[in-house]
Amino acid sequence: MRRRAAILIAGLTAFAACRQGDDGPATPRVVPLSAPFRLPAGDSVQTADGGLGIAFRRVVEDSRCPRGAACIQAGNAAVELGVLGSSGGRATLILNTDRPPKRAAVQGHDVLLLEVEPHPSTEAGAEAGPSTAVLRVERAE
Repeated sequence: MRRRAAILIAGLTAFAACRQGDDGPATPRVVPLSAPFRLPAGDSVQTADGGLGIAFRRVVEDSRCPRGAACIQAGNAAVELGVLGSSGGRATLILNTDRPPKRAAVQGHDVLLLEVEPHPSTEAGAEAGPSTAVLRVERAE
């Protein structure tokens, strides 16, 4: 188990170093299982059990109806996540807010996308800002 955790940490550190540039690698933030957490685009986290490392790569789609608008459909936001398991296996997930798949099973865990922030708005002067995925990771049953 410790070896798997060490492999995961080494992989996440290398993954973070690739996007950090010359400043050196950053230690991934540790998040608890079964609790929602926010993951800004470009950042990565590690689950508290050491089972998964998750990186928020990008927003693939955002067709959600802006706040303050009357739309026929709610729309959807989709994100691309990079996942590294403790055994070294890698996966790319595309998860959605309003259509399947909203969750994916990866190496004994379920990764769920709960929301993408900020929500589009029609308000004058509302700036989108960087995207943040709200996720939850649970042990698969």
